[in-house]
Amino acid sequence: MSQSAQGLNLALSRRGGRQSFERPSSASNSAEAWLEMREQLKGLPSVSPA
Repeated sequence: MSQSAQGLNLALSRRGGRQSFERPSSASNSAEAWLEMREQLKGLPSVSPA
């Protein structure tokens, strides 16, 4: 893993969204990952989930 990718993962983990980006976006779990990401985004005052 490159250092820039590690930095990105650290930034995402601070915002509580790292696991959503680490998961493979396969058809079987993309919907679940999206729902989890939306739940996480609801806790972020700077982000308005669609």
